[in-house]
Amino acid sequence: MLAGRFVQTEYAGDVGIMSLPQWKATAYVQYNNGPFGAFFESRFIDGGKVNALYNVNGWDLTNNHVPSVTYYDVRLSYDITIGSGTLQLYGVVNNLTDKPPPIVPSYVALGSSPNQTNPTLYDVLGRRFTVGLKLQM
Repeated sequence: MLAGRFVQTEYAGDVGIMSLPQWKATAYVQYNNGPFGAFFESRFIDGGKVNALYNVNGWDLTNNHVPSVTYYDVRLSYDITIGSGTLQLYGVVNNLTDKPPPIVPSYVALGSSPNQTNPTLYDVLGRRFTVGLKLQM
């Protein structure tokens, strides 16, 4: 019988490279009053392990835990009526608190380089600003 010879490893909650956390959540509040608009968003990424196999099969890591992180984004806008159209002035701040991504060390053989974090999961750019105009005719 081969049934007793295999070990199943649970990877849910790994947040290393090419992994996903067990929980992610996004919540937002939007407010509009006449020409003024405001939008506030919160993005939560659950903590977890760098890799479920570390500290098990000889891959020793002092701390295999990665903390959870929450990012906040804000958007403000103001609409101006121009003839039959509307000009919207807006400003956006992503990662309002300038929260850095957690350290999730790994090595990707394909690119032959070490990685400091999971760039597909965490905000690696930090706080950034956008301003713009949108014209609707």
